[in-house]
Amino acid sequence: GDDEQRDALSVLYETLLTMVVLMAPLTPFFCERMYANLRRALADGAEESVHFRMMPEPNPSAHDPLIEHDVAVMVDLIETGRTLRQRHELSLRCPLPELALIHDDPAKLAAARRLETYICEELNVRAIKTALVSESAGSVAFRCEPQHRHLGERFGKTYKTIMPKLKALSHEALSRFVATGG
Repeated sequence: GDDEQRDALSVLYETLLTMVVLMAPLTPFFCERMYANLRRALADGAEESVHFRMMPEPNPSAHDPLIEHDVAVMVDLIETGRTLRQRHELSLRCPLPELALIHDDPAKLAAARRLETYICEELNVRAIKTALVSESAGSVAFRCEPQHRHLGERFGKTYKTIMPKLKALSHEALSRFVATGG
């Protein structure tokens, strides 16, 4: 509606004005011309030249750690998705019906759900399905493969009795270990 248009134009104007002020030392004539056009929307008494304006100060209230986290997760997912498509020779032009994201961090899964539209568009998939590793026994199978040399040095002769117990650990037990770290 009208409020959304006004908000979008305000953000665009503020971004352009900030960029013009920041770029003025590098491209003085171009920025002066841009500022002359942007200045029309400023209140009376605004500086005559972009070169008379002070550099903008950061606005701490505009900082949102959740958005930063979500975007970092999105970038990582898109890079990983593109790598997997390339590895399996699946062109980005060919849409996939679904992307399954299985992770041990619920915050990363929530971030993927919040930015699902962007991820789907970038990876050309129709839907994203998210699940925790602990809930995905059919898709992810943990198994314990001990490093015999290291464990042998650590446990000595008792290692032979420990090894069958390690091999017998179930998916649920190993996913709990991965989730809790112990």
